[in-house]
Amino acid sequence: MLLLYPKGLSERVRLGPDFMHRRHVQIALRRVVWQVSRLAPGGRWSLLGATMAPGCTDLDYVGGGRAEMAAR
Repeated sequence: MLLLYPKGLSERVRLGPDFMHRRHVQIALRRVVWQVSRLAPGGRWSLLGATMAPGCTDLDYVGGGRAEMAAR
């Protein structure tokens, strides 16, 4: 998972149950962090979800387009 922070910072996080190899089952993020994910080489499927608290409305959501995320 690639995390895109404000001011151009970014971070890669590996998700999965293998704690010995620095994988994370879940992560908590602050607002205004965009998330982009892809399967690791050899991966066949994934199940991802996002929960927001407190709840949000459509006015709170800002999605990023593919071109904008690729540029960042």
